Amino acid sequence: FLRFFQAVGQWVLDAVETAGRGVLMLWQIFRSLHHCWKLRREIASLREENDLLKKAAIYFAKASR
Repeated sequence: FLRFFQAVGQWVLDAVETAGRGVLMLWQIFRSLHHCWKLRREIASLREENDLLKKAAIYFAKASR
């Protein structure tokens, strides 16, 4: 992911040098992409936690019989 953000960051810097206008829009796109990647990582983590809790619930349900 780091290379992706470095590439996007360089893309934004290049756009600032060449375009002048619309820089704010590019920065907002970059921030949105960053936020999306953070959410994807968080969702993956929550899914792992959910799977672990399901397995624990099954284990304790069997153990209580």
